[in-house]
Amino acid sequence: MEQKIVNTARAIVLDRGELLVFRLAKAANWYSLPGGKIEFGEHIEEAIAREVLEETGIKPEVGKLLLVHDMALPEQGKHRIEFFYYIENGADYRHLDLVKATHGFEVAEHLFVDTATTDKIILPAFLKEIVPKIIASGPDEFEFRVLKGKIR
Repeated sequence: MEQKIVNTARAIVLDRGELLVFRLAKAANWYSLPGGKIEFGEHIEEAIAREVLEETGIKPEVGKLLLVHDMALPEQGKHRIEFFYYIENGADYRHLDLVKATHGFEVAEHLFVDTATTDKIILPAFLKEIVPKIIASGPDEFEFRVLKGKIR
């Protein structure tokens, strides 16, 4: 089995105490954050800006790095490292028109959710616990964290 390291950048987009989540066309019943793979030679901040713009059609104001999620997945031959950045202009994403986004076709559904009360499956699962803490402290005061584990 081929082994590889996959690095991704994810956007934490908040507005009015809610988190923007996407259900991708390839995902039947779970939601995730905007973002994607970091391309070779691309800086992380460039990757998150590119991915969010491609998926939403809106240029993000990339803020603070809030989390790193380090996942060893030996049964899949992967080691995934995800970088979670706060997006400063969250209100701009409240009414998305994905037709204007170059990769909007990848998104089957988008919505803002209250992670503390939603019944939606959001991956990675730790977001349901961490996002209320980010909201409570404010992104600028939230203490950077490295989380280890698996996707579910």
